[in-house]
Amino acid sequence: MAAEEKPPVSKEEEELRRALACGEAMGATRLMRRVMRHLPSDPRCKMCFNPFAGVGGRILGLVGFAPSRKNPLFCNT
Repeated sequence: MAAEEKPPVSKEEEELRRALACGEAMGATRLMRRVMRHLPSDPRCKMCFNPFAGVGGRILGLVGFAPSRKNPLFCNT
């Protein structure tokens, strides 16, 4: 039997796979985490450090950063 050929993987897929498997942040996420960590408040999104409460959470909530309905440890973006 011939070995099955795997379809080529795009750069974006490979970055996403590495981010999910190893916890390694992707380029845009890495920059976002640096900015978000300076905003005051806890609790935060475990992936992008978006604050959910306090002044930072209220401001970013208006833009669409809010806790997910299905898993409140992550934001819905």
